[in-house]
Amino acid sequence: AQKAIELDQNFSWAYNFLGLVLFYGEGKKEEGMSHIRKAIELEPQNEVFQQNLNYAISYQIINNTR
Repeated sequence: AQKAIELDQNFSWAYNFLGLVLFYGEGKKEEGMSHIRKAIELEPQNEVFQQNLNYAISYQIINNTR
């Protein structure tokens, strides 16, 4: 995904995918959410990106209350 972003800085799906990998795979929550937000900025009507951000926010809320 990082390479795809380097090649095309408007590739919203690459930002979304990188955000998911960082958030869930590497535990880099803020950085991951930042990339998902960038995807939404590029493609605001994309419901998949919106849902992914909502899941990430919910995940943080649930795990910060335990």
